[in-house]
Amino acid sequence: MNVDATTLSRIVVGAGVALLALELLAKTALHYRRTGSSGNVIAQAKRGVERVVGFGMTAVSLGVALWGVLYAWLGPGPLQVWVVSTPLAAAGALSIAASLALIVAGHVHMGAAWRMGIDQQRTELVTSGPFRFVRNPVYAGTVLFDLGLVLASPSPWTISLAFLGAMMVSLQARLEEEHLIGLHAAEYLRWARSVGRFLPGVGLLDRERG
Repeated sequence: MNVDATTLSRIVVGAGVALLALELLAKTALHYRRTGSSGNVIAQAKRGVERVVGFGMTAVSLGVALWGVLYAWLGPGPLQVWVVSTPLAAAGALSIAASLALIVAGHVHMGAAWRMGIDQQRTELVTSGPFRFVRNPVYAGTVLFDLGLVLASPSPWTISLAFLGAMMVSLQARLEEEHLIGLHAAEYLRWARSVGRFLPGVGLLDRERG
């Protein structure tokens, strides 16, 4: 059975968002089972800026979830989605699949150190698995997922979500860097001077600080 580009894009977006939500729910449930905590510590952040950015990331995530539901249900017309070609929908599918693999790998290797937000509890510094190549594989996967949404369902809405998501992720990563430097000091700095922030070799801490 042949599937037209619009149908393919709706399947890609709907399935991608559903899988991302299921992955996060599974990670939260597993973390709660292991630690007795959901891992969501946004409201416990010490500084106001940490809470604002944390809730901003949550708002973007909810926007992505809502988009997935609405696009799969309503299709492109009511949502001002531009014409989608089969290659573009396929590129979106590849981007979303790669992002999910990166997010899952990051969550698995973080183990009990996983958090949504910043709290004052000391956690292990994770440098194994995908953390050998980038310091923030989950955030890199999040940006890649948003890019997949833009490719599979290009519209002013998805572009706005991707832009806001990238901005929130960038701010959150820098806040976490400050936090981790405070917790792990030289150990974190040694790692951050050889491993990029979101891409291998890009965003090394010593180059930024000169």
